[in-house]
Amino acid sequence: MGAGEFAGRLSGAPFDTINPNGLAFVIATVIPFLHYVFAPSGKKAFAVYLVLIPILLYTMGLTLSRSGVLALGIIAFGIWWKSSRKTLLIVLGLAALAIIFTTLNDVQKDRYLSIVSDDAKQSASAQGRFNGWASDFKVALNRPVIGHGLGTSREANWNVAGKDQISHILWAEIWQEIGLIGFVLFVLYLVAMIKNFKEAAGLIKQHLSTNDFLYRANQAMQVWLLMNLLFSFASYGLKSYEWYLFGGLSVALLNAVRARIAQTANSDLPVVAGVSVKGQRFPLARKVR
Repeated sequence: MGAGEFAGRLSGAPFDTINPNGLAFVIATVIPFLHYVFAPSGKKAFAVYLVLIPILLYTMGLTLSRSGVLALGIIAFGIWWKSSRKTLLIVLGLAALAIIFTTLNDVQKDRYLSIVSDDAKQSASAQGRFNGWASDFKVALNRPVIGHGLGTSREANWNVAGKDQISHILWAEIWQEIGLIGFVLFVLYLVAMIKNFKEAAGLIKQHLSTNDFLYRANQAMQVWLLMNLLFSFASYGLKSYEWYLFGGLSVALLNAVRARIAQTANSDLPVVAGVSVKGQRFPLARKVR
C-alpha cells in the first residue's frame, strides 16, 4: 500500500504459485469465452453465465489487481464495440459500476482510485511501477542487441539495477532477455497471429452466420487478444504459455474456418452421376476418367 503498510490480496490456492495479478489475469481470460462461446449456447448456459459473472467480479475485487481492473475495462470496451446494443450496454455498465463501487471497502477503493488519482494512499505504489519500467529499460540497454539470455530478467535486474525482481512489463522483459533481435522476432510473431485472426474474421463474415461456433470463438479470441496486449504492460510473460497457446489457436481457427467453408461449398454443388462430392473438388481427375 505504501509507507510500510501492506494489504491482504487474494491469490491462488495454497499449493498454487499464482499471484494476485495472475489470478486476475485468469479471470480476465475466462470472461470473453463465457460471454461469446458459453452464454449463447442455451438458456441454461446463459443462466450459469449470469451467476458466474458477479462471482468472478467479486473475486477480481479481492485480488486488488489494478492491471486486472484495466483488463476488465478493455474487455468491456471490446464487447461494447462489437455489440449492436451499445446504449443498453452503457446503461448496464454504469449501473454495475455503481453497485460494485458501493460494495468495495476503503482499502479496495483506495487501491483502484490510485490508478487515476495522485491523492490516493496507494498512488505511490502505482508511481513505483512506472519508475520500475524506466529502470527495466535501462537494464535492457546494458546488452541491447542480443540480451542477457532467456530466463535471466531477474538476474540481470539484480546485477545491473540492484532489483531482485523480474521485469513487470513484457516488452522490457523480452528486450532484457533476448535483445532487439528477439524483440523483433516476437513482434513479427504477434503480427502473424493478428493476421490469422483478421483473415478468419473476414472469411467468417462472408460465409458463416453469427450463430456459428467459429464466429463466437473468433469474437472471444479477438477481445482476449486486445485485453492481453494491455496486460503485457503490467506483467511479464515471455515464458508464459498464453501467447503461444493463442498463436496455435489462431492457426487452428483459420484452418477450421477454411475447412468449414470448403465443406459448405462442396455440399452446395450439384451431384453428378457416378462422381462423388470429393471427386468434384478435383475437376482434372474427372477429365482423366
